[in-house]
Amino acid sequence: MAASGLRVAVVGSGGNIGSALVPLLARTPSVQSLLLVDPDRYEVHNLLSQDLGPSDVGKLKVRVQERRVKKLRPDLDIETAAVRVEELPLGRLRADVLVSCPDNLGCRDAVSRASHRLGVPWLDGGVRPSDGLARVTLRRPAPTAPCLFCSLDEGARDRLAVRQSCQDGSLSEEATSTRGTAGLGSLCASLLVTELENVISGACGESSREILVDARHRSLHVSALVRDPSCTFDHEAWEIEPLASSPGQVTFLDLRERARVVGREPVLSLHGLTLSTGAQCRGCGRACALLRIAERGTLSACPQCGGDRVHSGWTRHEELDLSDLSPVRLRTRLSNAGFLPADVLSLGGAHFELAAPTARGRSRDPSAVRPRATIESVSPGGPS
Repeated sequence: MAASGLRVAVVGSGGNIGSALVPLLARTPSVQSLLLVDPDRYEVHNLLSQDLGPSDVGKLKVRVQERRVKKLRPDLDIETAAVRVEELPLGRLRADVLVSCPDNLGCRDAVSRASHRLGVPWLDGGVRPSDGLARVTLRRPAPTAPCLFCSLDEGARDRLAVRQSCQDGSLSEEATSTRGTAGLGSLCASLLVTELENVISGACGESSREILVDARHRSLHVSALVRDPSCTFDHEAWEIEPLASSPGQVTFLDLRERARVVGREPVLSLHGLTLSTGAQCRGCGRACALLRIAERGTLSACPQCGGDRVHSGWTRHEELDLSDLSPVRLRTRLSNAGFLPADVLSLGGAHFELAAPTARGRSRDPSAVRPRATIESVSPGGPS
């Protein structure tokens, strides 16, 4: 790995560990680009355990960290994403190293899968204040390397396999505060940066390992991690082909035709996301046809009573056969269904990344699909 111009994506960048970690990364000369991912805002109770000031309360964590880092390193390239990592387009996590320090298992699962799909090393940090423990885990993606799922017991695996209510699409394990102290969070942040430097220099080899510091008893433990042969995750890295078109320039019909031309089944899926073909109104309970990424729900009003649609009662599809869509739905642009630039979609087993629009709203490639007229995919009746 090159020791210059590194891009690091930080998931959970504003919490007990993350707020101490980001300034340390900014002070690491080899780091030239940061992506900060955290959906939360600072609250009053964060003042004693996280690195912020009273004026930061109520503000988005990624915005606060971005402002602080800019003062430290004006030359640093910084992107922010105030969303759950489960909803972030996979392509945006492409980096030299992924670093995470979130407060829930579902987030770690999303980062673990992204690490393998993109072939990016993953460093994860956590603390257990009740025992004075700080942990840093390095996982290197490979077909024979361990993912997060390999390290979980049966109960944790079951929780990851079951989604909570469709309203927010989150996993069954709720995000809870670790009640970590500022000192323990800073210790974990320092360990993460030190291990990052070891990854950059090659000092830690090609293996996956876990470092556990017992601050209470002043001891250090290093363990090797191995793949669980019973793990149901395929551990594969994807070959992702960039598309010349943005979500606003591609319709579901275009995807079906692309699959036909290359001789693949017109079956569409997205990394970690589901497609919905039906919504239910909070007010009148009436079901409406709606083709959209469920985790990126809509606030469109119900055509019957004017109430907001919610995810409750939506029909979810991890895979969607485009041959089953009506002509109206086939002409829907991907952007109208919640697709974003850098989303990675799978079509008949091949993987493609959607481009970002240019200033004029057109792809840089003149052969890209031209935008079609917008056709609303919602109707008062059931799914078509």
